[in-house]
Amino acid sequence: MVRAGHTWLRWGPGANGTMALSDAAPAFDMLEARAALGGKAQLAWFVGSLDPAAETYLAGHRLEFRAGPSVQLSFSELARFNGAGNAPLYLVPVIPFALMERRVRGASNLPADSLDQLARNNVMYASDFSWTWRPGIRLYGELAVDDATLHNTRPLAMAWQLGAQMRRLAGNRAWSLRGEYARVYAYTYSLDNGMDFSHAGFPTGFALGPDVDLWSGRLELRSGPNWAWGVEGSDARKGANQLGQPWLPGQPVPTKMTLTFPVEQDIRVSLTADWSPSPSVTLSGVAGTTQVKAHNHVPGDDVDGRFASARATLRW
Repeated sequence: MVRAGHTWLRWGPGANGTMALSDAAPAFDMLEARAALGGKAQLAWFVGSLDPAAETYLAGHRLEFRAGPSVQLSFSELARFNGAGNAPLYLVPVIPFALMERRVRGASNLPADSLDQLARNNVMYASDFSWTWRPGIRLYGELAVDDATLHNTRPLAMAWQLGAQMRRLAGNRAWSLRGEYARVYAYTYSLDNGMDFSHAGFPTGFALGPDVDLWSGRLELRSGPNWAWGVEGSDARKGANQLGQPWLPGQPVPTKMTLTFPVEQDIRVSLTADWSPSPSVTLSGVAGTTQVKAHNHVPGDDVDGRFASARATLRW
């Protein structure tokens, strides 16, 4: 399969956003391909243009396979790079991204300063799994590493999540319960060479960006083929480190398990309703309350409020 267009890509099992590649950022122009490798394995790869004028690009490889009747595994790598001339090379699915920078440098006669901006990239590695423990019960998780280190001379930039989902039938009704925890360390998605995993100010990975953790859950009742009712709750804590703020050599190395002070906390509870009179039409509504502590990372600035939204979706 080969497709091209202006769209989003999402890799991973997360309900509230995946760690390495999600649909949190605006759509971008991309060329994607997918091929079966025999057995129960598939290889997917893409190259997307984030900004044609600045010649900034995002590329990815993903290997998916089944490790048994109930386990789905995948291994991915993503690269942020510059230069339209490099895009065809990154579209080759059998060359690891870690070798791309070395290959571009060796094949160019450009001066060192110009080549440094053209050849440098930022590579992220990710793996995720989904395990159906028994019928109606599924466990899943994902790990993404943006900057791996075996010592304490620079931060460990990584993100991970764990989740569980349960579904049950009761007559003509269906119940589902889903819970998830996600954690993204500070300085993830950003690098001091400017090769950030971001697009138009939004992360191409987890929707809340770096330096954050999120507890979330949803209980849903499908009372029939047309109606779905839900109760959702979330507790998001966001540190002061922002997307695009890289760690610079010489700065103190942050503690891995501590959010950057001051921490903003957003607690939400909401009710949802979805009506689908046909497979191509859905009307949705959400209403709830929120409580924010240390708003905009200002200690003592606590606020609360209510929110509501409505949405109509047409599929064709």
